Formats: sequence, structure tokens, C-alpha cells
Amino acid sequence: MKSAKNSNKAFSLVEFLVVIAILAIFTYVFMGPGMRWYHQYKLYSEGQRLHSLVMEAKNYAISNSVYTSLCTTSSSLTIYNLGLYPNSSCGGNIVESYTLPSYETSYLSYTGNPGYISFDARGVSAQNGNVCVYDSYINQYYMICVSYVGIRDTSGTGICPTNC
Repeated sequence: MKSAKNSNKAFSLVEFLVVIAILAIFTYVFMGPGMRWYHQYKLYSEGQRLHSLVMEAKNYAISNSVYTSLCTTSSSLTIYNLGLYPNSSCGGNIVESYTLPSYETSYLSYTGNPGYISFDARGVSAQNGNVCVYDSYINQYYMICVSYVGIRDTSGTGICPTNC
């Protein structure tokens, strides 16, 4: 007669805890760089949006023969149509506006020196300056510098510089 063997094919509690510990170590090792990569992607993405809005303000000024300005607050960018004879830097009809989602305002912010840039009807800078997006999580910035000569993108480590 054959004897019945006990077959124990289930996981023990110790084996389960070892698997959980290994998964926790892998998560710790790979999530740190993953979050940094995500924030670098978001910063670059917002920088491209910033560049796009600057070019849109310039193109709008040329195509409609009016003055335009791109004004910044800590969480929004707004393009204004200032008309033929501007009497304020951030007023008039809103052409386009973009506001950061609320979950991104904890680490992303916009700054500008002097807080707006503007273009005349020829597309030439009527107000030199810069607009910058800063990510506090990775301590990096992406800045657009506007001058009479042209538009230049720059990025770096640290807070947004006040001058280009």
C-alpha cells in the first residue's frame, strides 16, 4: 500500500514577508529617480507651453496690427490685446489664458521680470523682459528671454534669475 505524502504547496508567512520586503526595496530604489524624471518632464512641458504662448502673443500682434502683452501671476499666464494705443500693460481684451492645475501649484510657479512682456504691431518687443517657470521639487527653471533682438529659451538649476 502506498503511503500518503503531505504536500504543502502554500507560501509560508516568512516567504510572503520576504517578497514584500524585496518589493519595498525595489519601489524605494526606482521611485526616487522616477519622480525626478516626472518633474523634469513637467518643467520641460510647461516651458514649451510658455514658449508657445510667447510666440502666440507675437503672432497675434502681427496678424491683428495691435499691441499685445503676456502677463504672469504665480499660477497663470494671460495674453491681452492692448489695442493700437496701449494705456496699461495687463489690461484689455483677453486673447488666451492658461492656469496651472491646482495639484501642480504646490511645486510649479511662474515669475516674470517685470511681470509682463509686450509686442508692438510689427512683432518687435515693446517691453523687454523674461517669463520663467520654476519647479521647487527639483530646484530647476525654464526661462524665456524677450528682447529687441529676439526670443531666447534658457534653463538651469536654482531659482529663476531676474535678468537674462
